[in-house]
Amino acid sequence: MQTKSMVRFTGVGQAVLCIGILLSTAHVAAGSEEIDCAGGLAAWGGPREFDEVHGEDLGRYPPDRLVDVRHVKLELTFDDLLSKSFSGSETYTVRAIAPGVTSIVLNAVDLSIERVEAIDSPAVTFDYDDERLVLEFAEPLPTDRDSSVRIDYRCVNPEQGLHYYLPDERQPQRVPQVHSQGQTEHNRHWFPCHDSPNERSTTEMIVTVPSRFRALSNGRLLDKRVDGEHTTYHWRQDVPHVAYLVTLVIGEFGMVSDTWRGIPLTYYGRPGEEDDIRRAYVRTPEIMEFFSQYFGVPYPYARYDQIGVENFGSGGMENTTATTMYSGVPLDERAAMDHTSDGLIAHEMAHQWYGDLLTCKSWAHLWLNEGFATFCADLWKEHHEGADEHSYAKWRKYRGVARADRTESPDAVIFGDYEDAWDTFRHKGGLPYSKGSSILHMLRHELGEEVFAKGLQQYTRTFQASEVETDDFRKVMEAVAGRSLRQFFEQWTLRPGIPRLKVAYRWDHETKTAIVDVEQTQPIDRPTPAFAVPLDLYFRTDHRETRVTMQLERRHEVLRYRFDSAPNLFCIDPDGGLLKALEVHKSRPMWLTQLAQGPTVAARCEAAVNLADQNRPEVIEALTHTVSNEHEFWGVRSEAASALGQMQSSPAREALIVLADPANRIEHPKVRRYVVNALSSYPHAAVTPILIAYATSDASYAVEAAATSALGDAVGQGVTATLLANTEKHSYRDAIRTAAVRALGKRGEPEGIDACMAVAAYGQPDRTRPAAIRALGELGEEDSDRTRIREFLLPMLDDPERRPRRAAIAALGALADPDAIDALGRLRDGSALEEYRDAAEAAIKRIRSDQEESEAVGSLGRELEDLRTLRDELEQRIEELESADQGDGDPTSADQVVEE
Repeated sequence: MQTKSMVRFTGVGQAVLCIGILLSTAHVAAGSEEIDCAGGLAAWGGPREFDEVHGEDLGRYPPDRLVDVRHVKLELTFDDLLSKSFSGSETYTVRAIAPGVTSIVLNAVDLSIERVEAIDSPAVTFDYDDERLVLEFAEPLPTDRDSSVRIDYRCVNPEQGLHYYLPDERQPQRVPQVHSQGQTEHNRHWFPCHDSPNERSTTEMIVTVPSRFRALSNGRLLDKRVDGEHTTYHWRQDVPHVAYLVTLVIGEFGMVSDTWRGIPLTYYGRPGEEDDIRRAYVRTPEIMEFFSQYFGVPYPYARYDQIGVENFGSGGMENTTATTMYSGVPLDERAAMDHTSDGLIAHEMAHQWYGDLLTCKSWAHLWLNEGFATFCADLWKEHHEGADEHSYAKWRKYRGVARADRTESPDAVIFGDYEDAWDTFRHKGGLPYSKGSSILHMLRHELGEEVFAKGLQQYTRTFQASEVETDDFRKVMEAVAGRSLRQFFEQWTLRPGIPRLKVAYRWDHETKTAIVDVEQTQPIDRPTPAFAVPLDLYFRTDHRETRVTMQLERRHEVLRYRFDSAPNLFCIDPDGGLLKALEVHKSRPMWLTQLAQGPTVAARCEAAVNLADQNRPEVIEALTHTVSNEHEFWGVRSEAASALGQMQSSPAREALIVLADPANRIEHPKVRRYVVNALSSYPHAAVTPILIAYATSDASYAVEAAATSALGDAVGQGVTATLLANTEKHSYRDAIRTAAVRALGKRGEPEGIDACMAVAAYGQPDRTRPAAIRALGELGEEDSDRTRIREFLLPMLDDPERRPRRAAIAALGALADPDAIDALGRLRDGSALEEYRDAAEAAIKRIRSDQEESEAVGSLGRELEDLRTLRDELEQRIEELESADQGDGDPTSADQVVEE
């Protein structure tokens, strides 16, 4: 993976090795400035953003830390949640880092700053421009003691950071709720702060709310005091953390209590759902115990809460000691058949170490938060569910990264040239999550479990309660492993892309040698040389298994390995040691053997995928047998079903129909779902009744939802009626209704409009509404329907819920109705949020593009009509000529026609 070394052999027996270097490529020296991880341009992952006119560096850098923020104390009073406002008083305690500091700058957006006074500091004045609060001191702040100021302010209806879920005239029954969401730099909208991850402090939250509500925040609950109609909660977080992790949640909750090593754990959700809450969070203590042992640092805080809130923007947010979760986490008994909340719970809990206790110093190094949390959730899966689940999850992750990450992209995992901090989360399909975790999987495989775990523990202990960059992690792992990892980190974190390997296998009968030819096919040049990585190979002969590690360093390399007899099984990287894309050329019998007998789940899944384009009876039989084999791991069975769907042949379709027959019932619900998904690729009259049956009733929500979705492409009777019925069928996370409206949109039938409008209406679940709204954008084929849909969607441009509003913008663009342009233009020009402005602009461009295309098609149509008219006239004239020539024989008449 990372170091130049000879090919290593782990197999036993006589071997003859020859690495043939057929083509070479230019290499960049490891110590050159171009790829120096310790500094220089490459440390930010790709070329710099640069102002060509003025010569300005437009890269994003962490702000200065002129002071060490020691403590932030917030005292907030919410007299009436419906007013979307509160009064606040903040005590901000700092110590100057260097002499001569006479001013500090705090981020504070659209707050009403009423007063700033010195408590234990030089006299202070302030200047505020609605974005930055500048505190000016009469003399320099001392470096040997703390200084404190008090900031009194008021916050009214913030655009970001603090979100209100309130009753209104359309939904008067709603119970009010408030939750914060500070990541990335949004807490500045509700309290002044150094809103960057390169500063941390202890925090304190004293919150007064109407007594019917509970107020939750970070750390320990020091006091709860009832005073008439109001209750005051006093929370304190004693382990320093960064500003975006400060949290506040206000609402009425059902709650389940638990403990771990005497530390209180509490799970909050909707009142009345306590059984479902307990079912979802039940393994929290086990996960906490596993992580505490694996990371070498026990859970470092006084308590841990997981709080489900309404209308939450993501799955979870790792606020220190008090993770915010979306309201769909609790599981009913039927949902537990297909789903577990462990992945989300483990991800957010891992953040309590990697993200909270250790925090990326800048958003450019976000993978140190998100990649680590994603990797740790995989560790829990391996620990709790076993090696097969882990192997399958990692295999799928690698394939997802391979689809998204291209060498031609300028963006690497370390990504500093962003316009908005959120760009670091979502660039190229979430690389800090998926590729970041893959890097850790590879490092673990490369170093071995013992060394990797020791290094991770040393990193955690060394940098706890501080901010980190990638080099901090690299240097610790190098020290523990006794190896240079610079090349590993440069090629995986500072460069885009992955190795794309074209592998050809053949057996030389004369020399009894297996020959493996490997070519890296991704673009290779000076900035992106060939990857230097180890590639594990697996051979099995009649007598033994042999594992070989081939070190790739150049564009094209060849491995030759001698055996006593020809291998009947050859696999590449069966344990998932390398993130890569594979194109493998070997015989069909070897693929079939790998499907049936591959040494790992990943190897057998890889075989299923590679057999999908081999439409042969023996292949269909083997895939069918795999799907029906109850002893095979469900993921392999599912990939075999998908391969039959991709094959697009009548025999494969018939095989799936047999597999889906209730008489041959597949017990595993996930395999059943994949069979249904595979059937959906065959829009055939024989398939439709099967899909309708599964969409109507199955023990699994997920299977019903998959069949419902599949009906979007189905042919035959009863499809629309089934879909309309399923728009009224509630299920876990509303999966069935969501699938139904999407399918109706795909079908484009006007009968679906009313049903989609009902599901899209305000008051329906905020994660279901967007699917129905987007479906409406596909249903406006007729002018009358288009007008009706437009009038329904336009008010949603002011919808109080974020997801439906974004969906309405996109749906209006898809509807291609020019009469929506004015409203979209007003949103683009007037919204305070960039996401809405950008979405509105994209929708306008789409409408105009469709207009131009429609006009071009119309113009072409008119030209075609003119040509048809001319053709008709010419045909008529020719008929007249023929009639004149054959009828009365009058040459004068014929001559006249010709002249015309």
